Amino acid sequence: MSNNPGHKFPRRTSVTPAASSYARLSHDFGHSSTSCAPGERKPLGLTNHPPNNEQTGFNPGSKLRRMSTLFSMDKARTREVIMAALEDPARTEFRKLKHYNEHLTAEWKQLRKFIEQLNTDYESTRQLDPIRRYKQLQAMTKRTVMHLRLTEMGSVTGDPMNTDAPPVQGSVVQSEVKERELEKRIMQLCDSFTVEELGLENRRLRDQNERLETRIHLIVQTINELDVQYRSSKRDSFLKRYSSLRDSIKQIITNSDLTDNP
Repeated sequence: MSNNPGHKFPRRTSVTPAASSYARLSHDFGHSSTSCAPGERKPLGLTNHPPNNEQTGFNPGSKLRRMSTLFSMDKARTREVIMAALEDPARTEFRKLKHYNEHLTAEWKQLRKFIEQLNTDYESTRQLDPIRRYKQLQAMTKRTVMHLRLTEMGSVTGDPMNTDAPPVQGSVVQSEVKERELEKRIMQLCDSFTVEELGLENRRLRDQNERLETRIHLIVQTINELDVQYRSSKRDSFLKRYSSLRDSIKQIITNSDLTDNP
């Protein structure tokens, strides 16, 4: 390189990258375009169009039809979900609590009838001799346990699908009709309350449901204990079996916690 101070180098007038870099960038933008001739650079800033619906397999009309079919499968359920999202949370809670309360109350009343029937059967055996009376005590014990097992199949906390017995003809339709009537009655009752009144009712229903659950559990546990005691005493002497079963039933029917209102 010459050290001649009089020699001048040409001044660079642009900071633009080299032409090769610009060509590569332009080539990347227009690589997939069919409108540009080979070797022709695509104007900077012009991008390719996104793939159409046929290329991606997406069809808005088909998706809309699928969604419409999905929601039309259960219009009542769809309406329930939409209304639940729009209505006040206190109303939704009231409907759930009241619906659960109705089923708990019905289950408790049915269990209480078992205790009342056991009391009636027990009183009717007082005049019998021990042998005949023991047979009657055995029969009423088995009957009460059987009724409990049938009730547990349809319990609000049980699984009604655990039974292999076919449903009674018309029972399903009748149950659906009762459920619709119950929902209608609960909705009418809910509409009659203000927001403040609904808050009070919800607290009352929560407390009452807890008491009903406790009472139902107590009755079920008591009858199950009677069943276990009866089965475990079969190898005992007759007098011991007789006195044990008699005293157990008497203890149940005289327990006011099982039959009084919760």
